[in-house]
Amino acid sequence: MKIKTRLYGAFLIVAILVAFVGGINLLMSERRDVMVNRSNEIENIQQALISAVAAHNIWVKNVYAFFVNKTDKLEVQIDSTKCQFGQFLYGDGLRHMSILFPSIVSILERVKDPHTRIHNGAAAINRLWQLNNEESHNRALAVLESDINQALKEVTQILDEAQNEALQLDHQIVADMATNIAFAKKATWSAIVVAFLCTAFLGFKISRGISIPLKKASDLAEKIGCGDISSERLNLELNDEIGQMAQAMDKMADALETKSRLAESVADGDLTVEVELVSSRDILGISLRTMVESLSQFLGQVSEAATQVETSSSQISDASQALSQGATESSASLEEISSSITDINCQTRANADNAAQANQLATQTRAAAESGNSKMADMMKAMDEIQQSSKGIAKIIKVIDDIAFQTNLLALNAAVEAARAGRQGKGFAVVAEEVRNLAGRSARAARETADMIAHSISKVEAGTQLAKVTEDALAGIKDSSVKVADLVGEIAAASREQAVKIEQIGQGLGQIDIVTQQNSASSEETAAAAADLLFQAKELSGLLRQFHLHDSKNRQSRTRSAQEQRPAKASAESTLPAKNTTRKNLVPPRSAAAKPSNIIALDDDEFGRY
Repeated sequence: MKIKTRLYGAFLIVAILVAFVGGINLLMSERRDVMVNRSNEIENIQQALISAVAAHNIWVKNVYAFFVNKTDKLEVQIDSTKCQFGQFLYGDGLRHMSILFPSIVSILERVKDPHTRIHNGAAAINRLWQLNNEESHNRALAVLESDINQALKEVTQILDEAQNEALQLDHQIVADMATNIAFAKKATWSAIVVAFLCTAFLGFKISRGISIPLKKASDLAEKIGCGDISSERLNLELNDEIGQMAQAMDKMADALETKSRLAESVADGDLTVEVELVSSRDILGISLRTMVESLSQFLGQVSEAATQVETSSSQISDASQALSQGATESSASLEEISSSITDINCQTRANADNAAQANQLATQTRAAAESGNSKMADMMKAMDEIQQSSKGIAKIIKVIDDIAFQTNLLALNAAVEAARAGRQGKGFAVVAEEVRNLAGRSARAARETADMIAHSISKVEAGTQLAKVTEDALAGIKDSSVKVADLVGEIAAASREQAVKIEQIGQGLGQIDIVTQQNSASSEETAAAAADLLFQAKELSGLLRQFHLHDSKNRQSRTRSAQEQRPAKASAESTLPAKNTTRKNLVPPRSAAAKPSNIIALDDDEFGRY
């Protein structure tokens, strides 16, 4: 049986048992809910009956209060179907109770007659009271004490009987509920015990059938992981998934053992072995085959390379001697270049000194331009103040002109009044005429002064405009001076940097001379090392002959032909002319530090307006 089938069957049995337990609990829960609902309804009936008794007692007290207070009309419910208990008794509540509690309903049917007599007595009292005489009042009181009280006693007794019946039904429901709960507990515990035993038995059987084979498979996998491939196989004859896994692990161990034997043959130097693939997805077999082919190809290439190293060693010796001769010629050329660099360094330092002096003069020019610009700003401020004062004086002259005009009008009025006065006002007319003359002279003087002030203001405004133009020109001179100073500073910095770099070039040429001499000595050492390399190449060829390769014969023939071609090629290369070692124009690269930053672009057009 498959593991899947066993597990499915075990879980199905457990699920059936759980469903059985749940069904029992659900059934008992539904029955308990029904009983609880019936118990609640009985409790509601009891409350309704108690409320009915209390309501009718209050109703009777109200009737007695009517006789005590002797009001015009009895204010109580006369209709037996409309009081609170009457609505319950003649409504849907009693019809609903007849289905669930017929015994209580049969008792309540007996209360209808005395209940009706109570309310009918109230109606009789109301009619007798309306006659409004002592006899009718006494008869009404007799109705209360005899008919109504007797009917109330009957209603109370019947309602007490109904309450007792409801209490007995409630006790019966509680007893039935306890019986059902006890049965549910027994059934639930029985189902739980059966489910536990079945689950334990199935778990033991299934776990034993899985754990033991898995333990054997785990031991085999651990041995394979430790490298013990020749250990005993599982050989499990099972028809389930574990049996299939055991057969697969045995097959895997056999394949690993086969590949380990192939690896031993490769380790012994036999690269002619054939690696057979178990399947197209045999990654280990593919990797082992690739490794054997790669090793065979690699060792073949190494063998050819060793042969080539033998033939190249002599060529290295010849090249080393040619290198020594070229290094001697390079040293002589470097001495000439070093002398030229020294002359350039002196000229560059002189250029740097001149640039520094120009920078100092440009700084002084900038300071003078800044001072002139400051003085011009002060003059502009004074011109503005003069202009403001002139405007104030013009306003004052305007006031004086207005005063003269008013004085002239007053003098004219005074002259008119003096003329009206006749001889008595003649002297006053003379004074008014003089005052008028003075007012006219004041007006003329004020107008002349105003004209002069206006002319002065126009001159001041023209001077202000000229001063602004001059200030703008000085500001332009200042900005240009700043640019010139910065440009000269950049030139001085660049000249100093060039001097430093040229000096570094001289030092570098000295180091190149030293390196050239070292190359000459190293070339001689290289010739000696070439002889050692030839000896080591022969030793390597001897070691490589110990490996068995697929195409070793073809490779040996290719090696012999390469050895025959190497000497001819070497002789042809030795006949080539030597490389030209004449001196070339050396232009050292300029570093980023030597480049002036933030260069100010100036041309002749910017100085045209000065």
